[in-house]
Amino acid sequence: WERTLRAVSASGEVEWLAAAPGVPLMGDMFGGVVAGIEPSPLHCMGSLYEVQRCYTALTRFAGPAGTATWRYDSPGLVDRPAQGPDGTVYVIEHVGDYLYVPNTNGPGPFAFPGEKSVVILDGATGVVTARVPLNSTAYEPLTVGPIVGGDGFGYLLVANDTRLSMRRL
Repeated sequence: WERTLRAVSASGEVEWLAAAPGVPLMGDMFGGVVAGIEPSPLHCMGSLYEVQRCYTALTRFAGPAGTATWRYDSPGLVDRPAQGPDGTVYVIEHVGDYLYVPNTNGPGPFAFPGEKSVVILDGATGVVTARVPLNSTAYEPLTVGPIVGGDGFGYLLVANDTRLSMRRL
């Protein structure tokens, strides 16, 4: 597939072109684009047991002149990110065994051995500012999000066993 990002105005005019190093996932607060790198042949479990694509890294590219590009290489896989109004990037990270195994201890048809965390990045530099572990057992909890609220905080819905809880990050 073509890997050229086109910036298009509301009137349909192409404003600029840029080579895309991965799959564009979102525009960022600094005028660039955040992309997922090297889509994995493996999938991550999303909300309500749907399977979603994961990436081995995130990168920011195609910003205005003077905007730094960055890349965050995960030790595992990352999902789609969300960004707050201050530029903070929130992303779910999966580290460990990615094999689906029958779940005999909790909701859903599968359990996922491994560790799941929310990684919080400085959106201007890509530097990790925090990591919030989500596991309460040896298996990954199911999560919805991250999303960013009107207050600028990241939020995540987490299902551990049979409980759902909303977490403010």
